[in-house]
Formats: sequence, C-alpha cells, structure tokens
Amino acid sequence: MLLPIVGKTIVIVDLVLKYPSGELTAFGMELDKERSLPGLPIAKSKDFLYSKSEEQIAFPTQIIKKKIFVYVDKNIAPQKENFIIQNVTDWFNIDDTKGDILEIRKVLDMSERLEVEVNFFEDPIFILLVLLFLVSLILVVIFNSKIRKLTNSMKNINIAGFDKAIQALSNLQNYRCDTNNPLKNSDCFPREPLPIRIVESNESEDKDDSIDFHFLENLSINDFVQLLKDERAGTLAVVLPNLSSEYANKFFIEYNEDYNIILKDMFTSSQKTKEEIKQIRNVLYKKYRNFIANKKVTFENRENLISIINHLPPQKATMLFEQTKNINSEIAEEIRDQIFFFEDILKLDDTAIGKIILEVEHNILVSFLASIGNEVQKKFFQNMSERATLIIKEDKDVLGSLSQQEQEKAKNEMLLEIRRILNFK
Repeated sequence: MLLPIVGKTIVIVDLVLKYPSGELTAFGMELDKERSLPGLPIAKSKDFLYSKSEEQIAFPTQIIKKKIFVYVDKNIAPQKENFIIQNVTDWFNIDDTKGDILEIRKVLDMSERLEVEVNFFEDPIFILLVLLFLVSLILVVIFNSKIRKLTNSMKNINIAGFDKAIQALSNLQNYRCDTNNPLKNSDCFPREPLPIRIVESNESEDKDDSIDFHFLENLSINDFVQLLKDERAGTLAVVLPNLSSEYANKFFIEYNEDYNIILKDMFTSSQKTKEEIKQIRNVLYKKYRNFIANKKVTFENRENLISIINHLPPQKATMLFEQTKNINSEIAEEIRDQIFFFEDILKLDDTAIGKIILEVEHNILVSFLASIGNEVQKKFFQNMSERATLIIKEDKDVLGSLSQQEQEKAKNEMLLEIRRILNFK
C-alpha cells in the first residue's frame, strides 16, 4: 500500500512551531502509591508544566501550521495520486482552516533516475576502487597458495624425519655389542639400565644460606610477637630492618607493649656478621615451621551460627536458637539482634514493611498473606494503597485455601526474602 510513497517520492515538510510563553515550572518524578502494585512500582510526574501567561497546561512545543510538498513521478496514475492525498491528509491531520497546505508536484522522471544510476558505474573513482579490490583479491589468493605449499613441504619434512627416527631406533634395538672387547667399538653400551643412586644431603632442609626474614610476614602481629618473645635481646633489632616497611609499620601500630626495649636493642645492639644473621634466621625458621604446624585453627563460630539460623525455616530457626540459649545464654543474647525470626515481622516499622512490599515478588507476597493470620495481614495491608490491597485480596481468593505444607513453604520463602531485603545474613 505504501508503494506510491515509499521509494518513488520526495516529501518536504515545513512546520511552523510555537513555543510556550512565560516561565515554566520544572517537574520531576515520584512514586505513585495509588497505582503501584507489590513488586511493580509506578512513577508519576511530580508536577505539570504550566504557562503562567495563559494559565493552562502547555507542552514544550506546539505545531501551529504544516506545509507538505510531495514530489512524485510525472507519469503517476490518478488512483495513486488520490491515495497519497487521502492518506497524507489523515496521517498529518491536514486542516485547511488552520492554514495547512498539502501539494502534489509531478516533477520526477524515473527514466532520468535510471540514467544517473547507469552513469555511476562509469565514474573513474568507482572503477579505480573496483580495480584495487580485484588486485587485493589476487594477492590474497597468491599468498594463500604459497602458504599452502610451505605447509605441505614442512609436513613432508616432518614425515621423512619421523621415518628416519623410527629406522634409527630399529637399528639401535638390533645392534649387538661385542662384550668381550668393548674397546673395539666406542659406541658400545650395556643393555641393562644404568643404576641410579640417590645422594642424601648432609644439610638440613631447614637450613638456608639466605638472610631473608619475609616468611615471618605470614604471621599476624600477635603471632609474630609470640614467636619472638623468648628470643634473646637484639633478635628483634635484627629482624625488623629485614622485613617490609608495610609489615614493620603494622607491627608498631598494633604492638601494645613498651617500645623502649625494642628501641634500646636497635640502638645498643652490636654489629653482627652475615653468618650470625644466617644462624638467627635458621633458628627462627625452625620455630616458625613448628609454630605453624602446632597452631590451632580458629573458626568464626558465632558468624557461622548466625548465618545458619538466618537461612533456616521459621520453626527450625527458633528451635536452634533456643538450644543455643540453653547452652550459652550470653552468646545467645549477643547474637539475637543479628537474627530475624518470623515473629519479628510484627516489630517492623511502616518503612521496612513498605520496602518489603515493593521489592518482594507479587506471587510470594500473595501466597504469604494467604498463609498467615489477620494481625500480620493487617500490618501489610495498611501500608498498601486501596487498589493494591484490592488486587492482593482478589488474587488470594483465586489462590484458594492452601495446604499445611504449602503454607509452610510460603512462610519460609517470605522469611528468606525479608532477611535478604533487610540485610540479615
């Protein structure tokens, strides 16, 4: 249907625009609580644009008058010309009373257009580009053929070399030495494999000729102090200068004991030879290895317990916490604020409830409200708009009564979502 217009016409549109007069009030966006649904917030304009001079709603730009000139083929059929006039008038809402103009001008000649396209192929620049493309294509073909020949040649060389290697190996296997006179042939070798003797080192694996103390940086500052506390005076004065500046700075920041002993050792310690420093290093390395081997690994048991409880269903979470309270009431009291139980929902303020309504999925919220008592339902409904409340209640009716297993599943899913939204990890 668009053939009379698309591809065979030139359309020039001249618009007369009107801009709103006076100052405009800026507007922003805000949450539309009446239209928003749980899990589907809707935004609305915070304010409208008003023209203060006319005291009516104004748009940034208004089209006052339209002038449309359609250039078509000289030989266009009358039916097609009428089609263009009728549809353009409807599309652009041409109104003569407002001064709108729609004019059809029969000036195009499709035969001239064809000649232009034919002359394009006679353009010297186009011909030059075509020649360059052909030359590049020929060079690529030649290059590929050379690469193919080189690849085949290398393949043949590898096959020939492999065959020679197989033949040489066969000759070696069939070769027999004159064992009675081994000097007769210098290439004679025994058929039995040579014995391998492992030479044990007399030096201890812990001994190292270097004076590198950086292995100590794997320790925490407390462990570092613990390792060196029984060493004789002056050892710390030797170790600290051989550690990185970052670790040394960390040591002085976290070291809570008297600095005077360290400073005294650093200033009064006599010079030591390289051999003496090596001996100190080897002693500390042995102590370091023993310390690491015997150090007990500690676990963040409280954080792990909190995380476990916050990922359990309501009944299991409550039961595990009660058992923790019976074993150690102090620890239970310390971690209580970091755990969210099902009964804590009634303690949430309206801001938290509103955040949960907006972020939780609609289906989860409907199933949850269909599985709980009126007190919790009321807390959620009072933080919804009337429209959202009506939709939730209609979806609850469609959902019907849930089994005990379905209710527990809905409560568990909602509890996990609340913990996630309120950052209970």
